[in-house]
Amino acid sequence: KPPENHVDVFVVRVDSPSNQYFFKVEEKICDLGLLFETREIEIKDLPATLKSAAEQSTVMHIMVVGGRHESAGTVTLSSRMHNGVVKDFTELPILQAFAKLAAHVPPPPSSAPPVDTRAGNAP
Repeated sequence: KPPENHVDVFVVRVDSPSNQYFFKVEEKICDLGLLFETREIEIKDLPATLKSAAEQSTVMHIMVVGGRHESAGTVTLSSRMHNGVVKDFTELPILQAFAKLAAHVPPPPSSAPPVDTRAGNAP
């Protein structure tokens, strides 16, 4: 079953990463203000799960977090390209992966009041 289409990041948990490492990943996703869905699967189901997420959903990012990732301080990440295709899953250091995710996050709305720039009204 593919992830829900309204989420930004589909996080796939495999190979028993510690709760501490996994919660660190989830917390970093939340810090970016992204919505995510998590699914824990058996390693044998990983190819089918990734294929389903890539082909049958519109989720923007797919991230894999496993025990091997924890020992290396990494995650595997792929992002949907402008043409809708997901490919090239890449294992990245965790900080680099989250920098890549942050690059896709729209800036927050400004809290400053709008400035009236019509003639004669500039500050």
